[in-house]
Amino acid sequence: MPEFFSRRDQRHGGMDGRTALYQYLVDVVAGYIGGVFTSDDTRRALLAAASEAVYLAGCMSFDASHHEAGRRYFTLALKLAAEADEAPLAGHILRAMAHQATDLGHPQTAVDLATASVERKRTPW
Repeated sequence: MPEFFSRRDQRHGGMDGRTALYQYLVDVVAGYIGGVFTSDDTRRALLAAASEAVYLAGCMSFDASHHEAGRRYFTLALKLAAEADEAPLAGHILRAMAHQATDLGHPQTAVDLATASVERKRTPW
């Protein structure tokens, strides 16, 4: 599903499909995250997929100039990526957060996020 919504976003922009993605996160993804997992590998894979979907919601919100919503989605995506032990994904999310901070006129925050995106730990806290 993240791939479907990503293609839609690339073709039509952040406003198109945003509501459907949000509803998918609430109706489907949240239920899976709260479920029981057959293995730790399965749990991490699901959390990584959820992180990608939430990250996309953050990008779509950012593109639509809904910056506070975008920040919240990016933060949640980062937490999910960290829980999934997906450092490259966490770094990618932090880079997007740095981009948003730059666009919003917060240069020091942008530098801190960009630095965290390339550090081994890859979380700003």
